[in-house]
Amino acid sequence: MFDNIIKSLAVCRSSLSSIVERPATLAIAVAAAFLFQLAGAVYAGPITISNWEELHNVRDNLDANYVLTANLDEHTEEYHTYASETANEGAGWDPIGWFGGHFDGAGHTISGLFINRPEEDGVGLFGSLSEGGSISDLVLEDVNVTGRKQVGALVGWCGGLVIDCEVISGSVTAVWDEDLDPDREETEDSGVDCGGMIGVVGFNGEVVNCQIAGVTVVGERLIGGLAGWIDGGLMSGCVASIGS
Repeated sequence: MFDNIIKSLAVCRSSLSSIVERPATLAIAVAAAFLFQLAGAVYAGPITISNWEELHNVRDNLDANYVLTANLDEHTEEYHTYASETANEGAGWDPIGWFGGHFDGAGHTISGLFINRPEEDGVGLFGSLSEGGSISDLVLEDVNVTGRKQVGALVGWCGGLVIDCEVISGSVTAVWDEDLDPDREETEDSGVDCGGMIGVVGFNGEVVNCQIAGVTVVGERLIGGLAGWIDGGLMSGCVASIGS
């Protein structure tokens, strides 16, 4: 992007240096063309997402802006490849880690998200949301999410902003499996930090006007309806009505 801007500056400088003997209208035209190109380079608009593969590819550019343009469910293209019980040899969706851009759900719903990663931390649609990152106006439905700690349907660990989002059915579980983790002591962190939407709201994290309903949340300790643990972050205007 900036290479194009630099090239445009060079062209503009060259053109302006020779307009002394040219009509003023030419100078205006050159300047207008440069500004038009500069504006297009600086703001190209958000990247659109309409299927599971495009959602998966968010991990390839973690600082970009995205907008969901359609509901995603089990009938959407590439569901079985990326988000079903058979995806990734039974592990399901691979959480998007350290997202620092903006994801606008635009009021759309993602249904049938399946994650089974009991040996992993930071588990959710987004494993972790960085400071400066944000997720807005997104609905999750019929989720089935399992991890070890920092587990939530939408975000495992939140250091950014989540606003106007919902999780409306399903289950979220943080587990300790002795067969998987035989050396764990009772004081160690497995099966903890589990929430229906967010596992941990960390320092600089903020959750605003969000709600969950009909979600079963299971863990050993530090579990909650919407968030499992608030570790220096903020929550406001949120409502949780969890399942049994």
